[in-house]
Amino acid sequence: MYQLKPKIIVLVIIILLSINMIAHAQTNLSLVSRTNSLFIANGIAKKITSEDVQIVEKIRSSGKTGFQEGFYSSYEGGVRRSSDQYFTVDVSGYSELVFDVVAVSNDQFGDLEAFINWQINPIGNIAQYGSYENYLSTYAFAPSTSNSFKIASGTRSNPLQYLTEGFNIYIHNSTWQIKHAITVSSQWQQVVLDVSDISTMNFQFAINGPGNILVANPYLVKSGSSNASTPSFWAIEGVADAKELNIITPNTSHSYTNFITRKEFTEVIVYLYDAVRGIPDDLPRVSFSDTTSKEVEIAAALGLVNGVGNNQFAPNALITREQIVTIFNRMLTNLDITYPVSNDYIRFVDESLISDYAKTSVQMLYKLGILQGVSEAQIAPKNNATKEQSLILSVRLYDLLSQ
Repeated sequence: MYQLKPKIIVLVIIILLSINMIAHAQTNLSLVSRTNSLFIANGIAKKITSEDVQIVEKIRSSGKTGFQEGFYSSYEGGVRRSSDQYFTVDVSGYSELVFDVVAVSNDQFGDLEAFINWQINPIGNIAQYGSYENYLSTYAFAPSTSNSFKIASGTRSNPLQYLTEGFNIYIHNSTWQIKHAITVSSQWQQVVLDVSDISTMNFQFAINGPGNILVANPYLVKSGSSNASTPSFWAIEGVADAKELNIITPNTSHSYTNFITRKEFTEVIVYLYDAVRGIPDDLPRVSFSDTTSKEVEIAAALGLVNGVGNNQFAPNALITREQIVTIFNRMLTNLDITYPVSNDYIRFVDESLISDYAKTSVQMLYKLGILQGVSEAQIAPKNNATKEQSLILSVRLYDLLSQ
């Protein structure tokens, strides 16, 4: 009987994890499946489902391996100021909207946009061009840029009023008041939006000039989900430590299994910095046009975080594991703290996924025991971090700095 105990414990853990996964799945809802028809006055918009096998495979082969479903919006430009494509959906009872988004371009994604457009109307395109090769040879790709685009926000009755240059997504309530304005760039980003005060949501694509927007895996998070106030069983101790150290923030004191945003993690890092060193009184003022967060201003003044361009911070964008350790490394530099670590370069199986700017930080924080692999020799640098994961990483850094 004694020899069976480890197996029983493992079985209980598996059962608990399964129950947690089932409960989590029941609190989320696919926005694609919830959406009926799309309103299209100018441009092209399409729901991409698992039935669009060729499109899904093409998107996955372009690097978005986890793509399951989404939306595609395309605009060729013209006399009108912008595209006019949106859908209306009931989101009452849900608290958050989560999705990945990118502006598709030739230099970044090859012929992806041409392929999707071909698949949207294959019969008509075959009649006009004869073959995909002929179509591709005459297809005009939209220009791309590595810079972030501008955004506009406010209350408006005309959906096309106040649009600025670039690729944007606007989230409106039922009276067409803008609740969120998302700037879409040529790099994938994941965003989390608060929709708790919206019952009927208008999700609008706003492309000013030729271009394409691809939304991946959008889903709604149920209000009052079972994980709202309780961390995962493996994170209970770490979250308790974060509370004791006063590095947990109002925005990270609940919904622990949710992904953490750039703004939310910046708040944590400022609390951590204050606990370790104290915030200087004579910091210069650094502000951004898309957030008024005091913690973001402090972190930027300390050199811990940077904006994304055009005086914007992208506070609602999610943060990745490699971005977190890069901020940690900046904090060590700011505090003028160094640790003796081996010069040997550790190779991970997903080494190619680590951004060049993050490689030094990943090596340093991994060797210091702050960053740990998700499996043997796998670091998952592009994975988004949850609130509880971020708090535990911050506790580890605090412990290191307190030695």
